[in-house]
Amino acid sequence: MPLRIALTTLGSLGDLHPFLEVGRELRRRGHRVTLATSPTYEPRVIGAGLEFVAIPPDYQPGDPQVLDAVLDRWRGAERLHKEFVFPHLRAALDAFEPLARESDVVVRSVLTYFASIAAECAGVPWMSMQLSPLCLWSAHEPPLLAPIPWLAGLPLGPKLHGLLLRGMLKISEPWARPVRRLRAERGLPYHGNPFSQGQFAGVATIAAFSPEFYPPQPDWPARVVQTGFVFHDESGPLEPGLEAFLQAGEPPAVFTLGSTAVHDPGPALARMTEAARATGRRCVVLVGEARLPEFEALATELVWIGGYAPYAALFSRAALVVHQGGVGTTAQVMRAGCTHVVTPHCNDQFDNADRVERLGIGRVLLARKATADRLCKLVASLSADEGAAKRAKHIGERIRAERGTEAAADAIERAARVSEGSDSRTLQA
Repeated sequence: MPLRIALTTLGSLGDLHPFLEVGRELRRRGHRVTLATSPTYEPRVIGAGLEFVAIPPDYQPGDPQVLDAVLDRWRGAERLHKEFVFPHLRAALDAFEPLARESDVVVRSVLTYFASIAAECAGVPWMSMQLSPLCLWSAHEPPLLAPIPWLAGLPLGPKLHGLLLRGMLKISEPWARPVRRLRAERGLPYHGNPFSQGQFAGVATIAAFSPEFYPPQPDWPARVVQTGFVFHDESGPLEPGLEAFLQAGEPPAVFTLGSTAVHDPGPALARMTEAARATGRRCVVLVGEARLPEFEALATELVWIGGYAPYAALFSRAALVVHQGGVGTTAQVMRAGCTHVVTPHCNDQFDNADRVERLGIGRVLLARKATADRLCKLVASLSADEGAAKRAKHIGERIRAERGTEAAADAIERAARVSEGSDSRTLQA
């Protein structure tokens, strides 16, 4: 019997794409799927064949105020919530609640705190889909946090790491007053800090990343279904100029900053382009459509410079990738079997970069230290590392065998047919 499924996410394209892909898979199975997100993404949602509901705030790619908050290494998470998420919480709830009431299940992302409130008011089961390992942290494998990266390396053991991490989460508890207040007004119980246990209080939690990247942990919340990465691959050929460049020689090194850091007005793009030109090897540099006029004249016979290219099609023909460490970009590089040079800027990128390095498939250089000379040297060093290349290829083969999108859709179908509190074994993939 067809289900009515409500998906909701806020953030960058990296946050949107997995929800689009899961929505398309559910739609292929005959279900009615609506994706609620920022108005700016309406064309993408409609283009994917899904129904659309607009949810505030309207995140605009490259908005200077949003970028300033997101790229703040020390207070980025706090500023994002206080300045952009929680001021719109009531309006987002009002916009989403009618959709929740007519749905069989609600699937929410990390920033959509309104969705679980709406679902519980409507008596509808809800679940969260976590795209990043940082959102499912474990004291047995401590995350590398942007403000205090040294904490993860302390040999404290799971008990002490757990105490420290839980203590740090208490610092964020005051940020959540708008969520607590709204839940109380609606007569709903408080499930705990919405940045941790509160987002795992639904009928299930989808861990939408590969166990090759982050294996299951003994202290994860109950009812976690790990599916593997959910990949959103755009169809169609590469642009003719890039296709001709790829066919003209050996696989290139690819330089990219993803969908958020690429808008950073700082020196990152200039350093990246300078590094590519200095490597003396074939390189592809993606600088974003907005900045392309500024950089395209720097292209050479060895360096192709473009605004954008579909990652799956490009990375499968690359030798290595220099990138910012967003989980979506990291996943695409891993699936392609490439090695990484990761230059983390903010948020979970530091933790993702650390995991790449610990897997032995890449190197890490903090964005603020990523001069052209240092990038160039790391590219040369990694290009000569046959062991890293072999490990990356092996991991890529294993990830390509996963079925993350289908497994996530399976979990959502099951969740629509069980009530909160069911035996977690009925939800396992």
